[in-house]
Amino acid sequence: MMVATYHDRQLEETILSTFNKARLPDVETLKVLVVEGVVYIDGHVGNYRAKKTITRLAASALGLRKVVNRSRVVPAALVHDEALVERVRGCIQSHPFAQ
Repeated sequence: MMVATYHDRQLEETILSTFNKARLPDVETLKVLVVEGVVYIDGHVGNYRAKKTITRLAASALGLRKVVNRSRVVPAALVHDEALVERVRGCIQSHPFAQ
């Protein structure tokens, strides 16, 4: 059974604060748990770069022994070409210079 100590809870707060200060787009989906100096990160992010950034930011917290980033990369929904063409056409037609 994993039991977090007071120090672990302080680390959790520090890491979440660091994520918020970095204005990460997916921060609200992340769960952070620190147990015996090991941080476990769960949730999902939009791309691999964000996942690497999260790992780096978490690792910057003093007193951590290890970062286990279990977050999943879930890209934003793809837009089909036809839908994109219609969006662009609508923007162009509604632009004042197109009148």
